[in-house]
Parts: sequence; C-alpha cells; structure tokens
Amino acid sequence: MRNPRIEALEQRRDALKTQLDDLDNAVIERSADLTDEERATYEAAEAEIARCSEQLEKLIKREQDINRSRELSASLGDATNANSGKPGMPGVTIEPDGPIYREGGEHDFFLDVYRAKSDSKAAYRLEKHSEIERAASATTDLVGLVVPQYLVDKYQPLAVSRRAFLNTLVGTPSYGRLSSASVIIPKETVAPGMGAQSAENQAFSTASWASTSVTLSAVTIGGYGDLSVQAIQLGQVRPDRLFAEMLERYYQDQDRQALWGSGSSGEVEGVFLADGTQTVNGGYTVTGFAEHYGVVQEAASKIEINDERDAQYVLMTPARWRSLLSASDSDGRPIAGMNGTFPSNVGAYVDGAGQRWFGGLRVVVTNKVQKSGEDDTVMAVYNTDFAYFEDSPPQTVTADQVVAHTGSVRYVTWGYMIFSPEIRVNSLCLIQNLGEPAFPATAVS
Repeated sequence: MRNPRIEALEQRRDALKTQLDDLDNAVIERSADLTDEERATYEAAEAEIARCSEQLEKLIKREQDINRSRELSASLGDATNANSGKPGMPGVTIEPDGPIYREGGEHDFFLDVYRAKSDSKAAYRLEKHSEIERAASATTDLVGLVVPQYLVDKYQPLAVSRRAFLNTLVGTPSYGRLSSASVIIPKETVAPGMGAQSAENQAFSTASWASTSVTLSAVTIGGYGDLSVQAIQLGQVRPDRLFAEMLERYYQDQDRQALWGSGSSGEVEGVFLADGTQTVNGGYTVTGFAEHYGVVQEAASKIEINDERDAQYVLMTPARWRSLLSASDSDGRPIAGMNGTFPSNVGAYVDGAGQRWFGGLRVVVTNKVQKSGEDDTVMAVYNTDFAYFEDSPPQTVTADQVVAHTGSVRYVTWGYMIFSPEIRVNSLCLIQNLGEPAFPATAVS
C-alpha cells in the first residue's frame, strides 16, 4: 500500500500543474499576457509545486530508509551485530525489544556521544540508533545525531512552555512546520468585492483583488555548551540536563526574535519593529489599573473596527501583569480576582484552569516583551491572523573534538524558524509609551 501522504502530495502537485497549463493556454488563446491577478496565482502555484516536490523527495527517501531499516532488522536476526567477532567490533549487540537508548536503560546516549571517537561499540550503537530513529520518524528533518525520543518527551514540553508568545500561534492557520529555506506567500493589497445584486441579471459587486508576493527566509537559532570530561565520566553533571537547558534557551530566543528581532544579521523582524501596524500611545501616564483597562480596550477596538476580527490576546511582561493583580480599590479590596476569590469588581482574573484574563482578553506573559536594556513600556493586543510562523523542532545534537585539548566536550543544538508580523497588520495593535509597572507602597491591613 502506498503512503497516503505521498499520494496526496502527488495529486496536489498534478492539480497545480494543470492550473499552470490552463493559464498558459489562456495566454495563447487571447494573445495577451497574464493579468496581475493571474500572475500572482501563477507564481504562487509555481512556489507550491516546488514545495510539494521537495516534500515528496524527502518522503520517498524516508520510505527507502524504512525499507532499509526493516532489511537491517531482518538481517540482525536475534539482534546480534553482524560484525561480531571482527577486529575492533567484538560482540556488539542491540536489544530486540525497545529502543537502544531509553530511560533507565543499559546505555547512556550522551556518554556514547563522548566515547564514540575511541569506542567502536558506542559508535555502532549511535549509528544504528540514528538510522532506526530516522526511518521510524514522522518527520523528514532528522539529521546528525538524533536525540532519543524519551529525552525529547521528557524535556521538550517543559522547554517549549517558555515560548509563551509564539505558542499562541501554534495550531492556528498562521502556523506550519518548516520544510524549506524560504517561502513565497501572497500578501493581500486589494480585497475582493462583495455585496448585494441590485437586480436579476445584473453584475455582482467586484473589485480587482490583488496581492504582492512576499519572500520569507528561514533563520537559524543555535547554541552550544561545554562539559568537562570529569563531569561526564564522574557523573558530576548529567549531559541530558545541559540538553534540557539548551532547549529552553532555544525556545526563549524564538520568542525574543518574534518580538524584537531586527530583521537583519540573521534575525527575523519582530512585532515591535514591524511596519504599518496600528498603535495606541499611552503618553507615559498609563500606570494604574483603570488606565491600562482603557488603552487595552482602545487597542482591541482598532482591530475589530479595521480588520473586523475579534481581539484575542493581550501581551505584557510578568511585572506589568503582577502590578495589575496588586491593584486595589479605596477600601483595599483587590480589583483582579484569583481562582477561589470573589472581589466585588473584577476587571482581571485567573480562572480555574490557571489562565489569565484582562478586559475579556487572554493574557500572554513573557519577559521578552521588555527589550533587553530598555524600560518596560510596551504591550500588544492581537488576533493570531496577523503573523506567519513556521519552525523546525530542535532535534539535532552533535559533539566534536574542538575543545578536546582542554578536557571538554562540546554539545550543540540548533533549529530554524520563519516569521513575519506583517501578513495582516490590522490584526495587531501595539500599545506604546506606557508608564513602568508600579506596585502599592504598602498593603492595606
């Protein structure tokens, strides 16, 4: 039975090719070049055909890898290494049931990475582990030394939770898994017409729908950490904890770039530096609960008036959120409510699921809202339609001998993302020039 994903991609590619043929035939029949609308459609179809072809190539290669892995498993028989007894590879065995590396198992992935340069058994285990993981994986992006799935399952969910802002885009039409070095997407410049038909047999409303092609390129986010051979061999530091820390830093830097990326020097362009977005000016006088409530509602209204979409989220720093929670009325009663409390006036609250709300909007809290080295004076209100976001999971780890002369081992983690905050700018409103978060000087007893 053929892979249904391959069949679907082939069908989509063939349909797009038919669409291009139809446009070519139309040009020949009318002896006129493509219109602007047709040209945008033509270019978008060409770009999608290229993406389909690239994905097909990866999927077909993965199927070939799976078939080779099955042949390997069959040839191993009782899981005894076929090289057993040969010089330099005596009696290496692989467990028939379960993965080579597992929590509490006999072999440690990171120790084998360190030993592989001089230990043929460790090198063989790593080679077979990576081959089997790539063949069995649902993704086609695995390269280098593949981190065991149990480590990904253990640390990645906790790490990705540190990417508070971009997580609100995951699972929406704005988000996708990165599959190429760049994407070409249409950005609408003239909306299609729509309206009532004045009478039977009369023309419908029309407008010359138009878009411009926008090319977005993938950026690379990566880092490394060095561990001493003593820490690895004597167990002073577990390398998997270093891996967990690097994952956290990876996701945090994704959020930082999405908010403050310069758009140059290998960074995406961030939300607070985007062109054409709507703004609300706080005039540096917005410090109290009521003033914040007002500017957030003003920002939400701009999205709902100019884009006819509901505002969904309000983005702020932890300090600003906590300052709003600390606000109280003249009798010392809190204005914001926590789950299990019942203040008389509730403009903000934390619900039973632990989710934060302010003025009817979900609150997204992250330190990355405050640009490094600058004051905490900005917020944003948005609907997730404003952005385009693709990323790849940071599933690759390598180690080398660059720092071997110091008795160290270098572990490297990296991944890729594509992001643009300018796809639908009226779905975003920046709130600028706020007063810095303030807390009551004393509590009312």
